[in-house]
Amino acid sequence: MLRSLLALALTATVTSADVLPGQPAPPLEIEHWLTIRDLPRSGRHEPLTNLDAGGVTVVDFWATWCAPCVASFEKVSDMQATYADRGVRFIGVTEEPLPLVHRFMHNRLGNGKTHFERIRFDIAVDPDGSTVNALIPESMRGIRPIAAVVDGSGTIAWVGDPRVGMTEAIDQILAGTWDAEAFASTLDERTRIEAERNRIMDEEDWAAAKQSFWSDQGFLTRIAFGIAFNYGGQIENTDPAIARAFASRGIELDPTDAYAHHTLARVEFNDGNTKKAAERQRKAIELNAADASRDRYAEYYTRTLEEYEASLESGS
Repeated sequence: MLRSLLALALTATVTSADVLPGQPAPPLEIEHWLTIRDLPRSGRHEPLTNLDAGGVTVVDFWATWCAPCVASFEKVSDMQATYADRGVRFIGVTEEPLPLVHRFMHNRLGNGKTHFERIRFDIAVDPDGSTVNALIPESMRGIRPIAAVVDGSGTIAWVGDPRVGMTEAIDQILAGTWDAEAFASTLDERTRIEAERNRIMDEEDWAAAKQSFWSDQGFLTRIAFGIAFNYGGQIENTDPAIARAFASRGIELDPTDAYAHHTLARVEFNDGNTKKAAERQRKAIELNAADASRDRYAEYYTRTLEEYEASLESGS
């Protein structure tokens, strides 16, 4: 069964005593702030305790094992630079041990850079988990990535997956049009839905996915991708018919989604239809190039196409 560290199963719902948007954020009690040398002014700040200093603070919880978290370092850095003049500060917080995080940040990547050299926002290490407990509802604390946005008055305004809806929330907070209480009123239902998604992934209940999420383009494509590529061999029920059906449905729901085309290309390749796979992968690359926000996937998509083309040339 899939035991994904990237989406731990949620078993509780938000209660009246839980942390919710609309409530004041308590002072931060972060244990370690990592100094990133040579940061531009927009990304370097003094350690922060109180969250009511008049500016917006984004506390983004990440982990070294969370691939989407690590992949987003450049995007968060760009957001810090973009929003710096509007008084927004981004802080990346992990609860992992300081020595582990320190080694991770100094590891050299394939391009010769370290994670320290990639990052242009503040990084904090908080092994006792006090920060996540103070800002994130209990039922969401195991999810990575997860983030909280605190407004200038020190009120928790937004919580959730930073890849989905966070920038829109920040813009509304800055404009003074954000309704934190209305957002909080919908949080319980969204948490319940996320819990069911995580159960389905954990138990590989693909029938339930089709029954309950047949119009959820992103979730269906995520399942199809997991089955088709199955990195690490985490998925046991790798039914190719499910992968094809879900990837095809993803394209039906959004024909412009490069990720869905990339996934269906892999399904074709796994089925031995290498020519179709290469054609589909070229389509994915074309669609990806049209979306500047997904530029970081360009190299990966191109490498995948090269794999298919090499297979065609070898006749395998």
